Amino acid sequence: MTQNSVRFVMLSISLFLFGGLFLVGCGSTVSKSNYDKIESGMTIEEVESVLGKGEEQASSSINIPGQSISIPGGGNISTSGMSTSANAMVWKDGTKVISIMFSDGKVMGKSQLGL
Repeated sequence: MTQNSVRFVMLSISLFLFGGLFLVGCGSTVSKSNYDKIESGMTIEEVESVLGKGEEQASSSINIPGQSISIPGGGNISTSGMSTSANAMVWKDGTKVISIMFSDGKVMGKSQLGL
């Protein structure tokens, strides 16, 4: 066997092994089994540890400041402020889609298409 033939065989084996390792890591995270792992109350970070980085589709937040009301004759009534946020994120792979709705950073609902 010539030196060029040996190099060709070694290169072919290396490419085959590298290609096999690459394909093992290419599985889609958008699957029914991963969808089933998502539970109400999970944080965005916990969901992304299962599905990978998602794409934010919409978000909103509301901030209501606290109030203090003086009562004639003395006394006050005070309310504390309130804030909340909501966002929708999506994970896609071809025609497979997982959508998750978050409220204050925690899962409040999910839906899927094509899994």
